Amino acid sequence: MTAPLPVPKEFDRVRNLLAHATEHGTFHETRRSCRFACDLVANGTDRDLVLAQEILAAVLACQVTNPTDVHAGNFLWMAEDDRIEDLNAVVFCLEHLVPMMLRHGDRLPMDTCAGVLDAIRLGLEEVLRLDVWIGYSNITALSVLCCCLGGELLGRTEILNAGRAKLEAWVGFTAESGHVLEFNSPTYAAVSIRALGRLRSLVVCPDTAILADMMLWRLGLSYALHLHRATGRLAGPHGRAYQPSIDGETPPEAEMFAEWLNTGLLPGWLGELYGALPDRREVREGILASEQIAMHTTLEPGFAVGSVTRSVHPQGNAVIGHLQGAGDAPDGVLYARHILDDKWLGDFYHATDRSHSRNLMDEGDFLGIQHGTTVLGAYAPHAGRAAFRSSRTAFIWTQQVAVTSVYVNDEPVGNLPQTVVPGSRLTVCTDRVLCLLQPLHLPDLLQPATVELHRRGGDLVCDIYHYRAKDTKRFWDLAWPGAFYKGRPACIFFLAVRPRRDLPLADDVRSRWSELSIECTVAPARTRTHLREQRRATATVSGPDGSVSLDVDLMDFRHRTQPVGSTGLTAPLAAQCNWQDTVEEHSLRVGDSEIRASRANILFAREPGSDTWVLVQAADSPGPVSVRVGETTRRVPLTGKGIATYADGRLTVRQTHSSAI
Repeated sequence: MTAPLPVPKEFDRVRNLLAHATEHGTFHETRRSCRFACDLVANGTDRDLVLAQEILAAVLACQVTNPTDVHAGNFLWMAEDDRIEDLNAVVFCLEHLVPMMLRHGDRLPMDTCAGVLDAIRLGLEEVLRLDVWIGYSNITALSVLCCCLGGELLGRTEILNAGRAKLEAWVGFTAESGHVLEFNSPTYAAVSIRALGRLRSLVVCPDTAILADMMLWRLGLSYALHLHRATGRLAGPHGRAYQPSIDGETPPEAEMFAEWLNTGLLPGWLGELYGALPDRREVREGILASEQIAMHTTLEPGFAVGSVTRSVHPQGNAVIGHLQGAGDAPDGVLYARHILDDKWLGDFYHATDRSHSRNLMDEGDFLGIQHGTTVLGAYAPHAGRAAFRSSRTAFIWTQQVAVTSVYVNDEPVGNLPQTVVPGSRLTVCTDRVLCLLQPLHLPDLLQPATVELHRRGGDLVCDIYHYRAKDTKRFWDLAWPGAFYKGRPACIFFLAVRPRRDLPLADDVRSRWSELSIECTVAPARTRTHLREQRRATATVSGPDGSVSLDVDLMDFRHRTQPVGSTGLTAPLAAQCNWQDTVEEHSLRVGDSEIRASRANILFAREPGSDTWVLVQAADSPGPVSVRVGETTRRVPLTGKGIATYADGRLTVRQTHSSAI
């Protein structure tokens, strides 16, 4: 016999909503309450259903029903709110209400059903009006889920068609460059994956189910490729992430991945492929080629380093390293930020949960290039007539990193804090790795730049100050368009993580730096004589593993040439190429496999030593597609978007019947 669900201790029996207390007061969350109500209906005991009806009534009371309101149909994020501000509330509520009505609507009284269906109708009309941009990945996934399932639930063809069109546009937008814009997120990859899995399992339309699987498999593959075995973490960079995942306060992402495999949310072949991945690997993925956004991750047995070519979001981790602890010591993280006005964790308000504990926001723009575990980067404050009293680039080793010693140039550092001569070489040492950091160019905003090494909240921090004063100053010369603009005042730096060698520590530090040649050149500052005039900044590092160069324009703060890996996917056991705009036949190799196609957008993955392979094709009208494994070539009969799998000697093809849904 089914037992009633336990009622969470934060449930407010007076308001019939889940309560949430922060330093700013107590708030009642509509989306969490909505999810709890739907869980109660799914569990289905008499007590559950009575409580669910009370909660649903309280949630629906938080929906704006005034037809003259610009956001009619949306929900208050918190019951205490007096207006719609977070526009995502509607999809975060409907993602639970719509599947509940499809699965268990018959468990509710007729009047409750009628009220919920009316709320869904109003909410879906708001979703259509909002028309979220497909670059906002997790909200796109939720909007597609709500519209496709909601359209089928209500029998509203126009809503269903809008959802399918949004999904197909998202598939095409993503495949054009490689990965979703909200890439590699410890938080939001899960939101998108769960939404796509729920859509795939409940939708009636077979074309929609295929498109959902195409996105689900693309996200799942990237997740597997970036999982670092030693720490269990999703190695960076991250399009968006919250501080608890950086500080190790959330469970390792590997546990979530295992759960998705066990429940069938992700296909079993992904688990087999993950198990076959080498511990030492590099992964390059394009994100948005038109904006020079791509990511590069190098995973080693004891650490991982990742960076993005161009930063995307203030909640992102543009450059980040995951460091395995020695023995039973916890794992730690090295990450970077550009921060104004000496802010720190606790100074940034997060409206979603009404707290100050979720984010240490990145208030600058980042450009970078990576080779192996070496990163060359440039950080600068945002363009505009900025006003601040300090501007700094910070490198942060979380308190979990067991730092054994710190060197400045060749000398060990004593007690902290320490003021460091700009341009000095900094080495942060653990029992496993050496973290090498050197500022190569520091902007002087009216005063000499300074570098400070200190502890803050248990973290080890290297603060590279571009500017610091007692009072706020407005910088006219940072504004573009502007009469005094000479380009962004960027901190250009070298960062690398290397494994410890069997040498005395001081010798190891000296030898790691001595094997490197580093150069940096920045053109003189001057105003433009024509709008396309550039101010070039370059940095190059050469060493035993090769060389890498950063080449940027400080005026527009862009790479001067398209970074390597700006499109597609390059990784062990998997690859993606976009040939949809060319009629010539191209080939793609993954191990001993070769894929040949024209006018196609191909994602291919294969476990070594196995005949099993997976191919996802995202172009509307591809030419002939073939796959050769060893001496055997098979034609893949895909004439549109779809998925082909080969396993146990059998080729299975699923494709959409129309590329213009």
